[in-house]
Amino acid sequence: MLGLLCSCKGMQQEEVKRFTPAKDAIATVNGVAITEADIRLATRSEGHQTELPTENQRVVLENVIRDELAAQKAVALGLGADKTVQDELRQMEAQLSAMKRKRLADVYFRDQLGKRGDVSEADAKRYFDENAALIRTEVKVWQILMRDEARIALAKQEIAAGAPFDEVAKRQFPGMPEGQKPWELDYLRWNQVPEAWRSVVYGLKEGETSGVIKGPSKRFWVIKLVGKRENSEATFESLKSTILETMKTTKAEQLRAELDRELRQKARIVYTTK
Repeated sequence: MLGLLCSCKGMQQEEVKRFTPAKDAIATVNGVAITEADIRLATRSEGHQTELPTENQRVVLENVIRDELAAQKAVALGLGADKTVQDELRQMEAQLSAMKRKRLADVYFRDQLGKRGDVSEADAKRYFDENAALIRTEVKVWQILMRDEARIALAKQEIAAGAPFDEVAKRQFPGMPEGQKPWELDYLRWNQVPEAWRSVVYGLKEGETSGVIKGPSKRFWVIKLVGKRENSEATFESLKSTILETMKTTKAEQLRAELDRELRQKARIVYTTK
């Protein structure tokens, strides 16, 4: 990258004295640093994916300096106060803030999950021993899924009053081609059963319907157990990697929720809009 420092005519001496350039500045324009990151971004915006030869980098630098001088002049003339320009700048600033926020949040959660989210093989073996019967059980289920608690409560009431489960389920799919039954799920292994169902579905008898099950993201289910079978070939060795992965995923979800609660408890959050 360039090792070039460039000064611009007309820059006041006092501005030079009070300006502290960035460590990676390769030029300053009336006290504003132009960095290698600026040159890389300008190079990509011109459609170049690889590093340019030195002489071409200088051309890019001069173009950036030109734009910086013009931008400073626009501000001096009050052109930056134009509503359209301000709206565009606010949108770009919001996009940059969102990117920074997401990147730093990801770094934080990854750091905490690395420190607190580990699951050992011993943990997995203990889980298998304590839940062997459940892990070996496969269940066949019909489901009604809604995102409105009041509506699904009415669906449950209809079923309890004698309406066939599949008729109530079918009404959630108007215009569905004949013969298709998306509410019917094939046999599910233990790790395929949604977390919200696990405390319910294994306690149901074949043909029995659950109450309303509340899940994450405003999801509500009523399920019917239509079949149950045992997979005798399910051993710890055959399922070890699956158990480890499932436990890690579950622990990560629980830890994310715990971290969210911790962060909110220590924060001062003020909602200024309805």
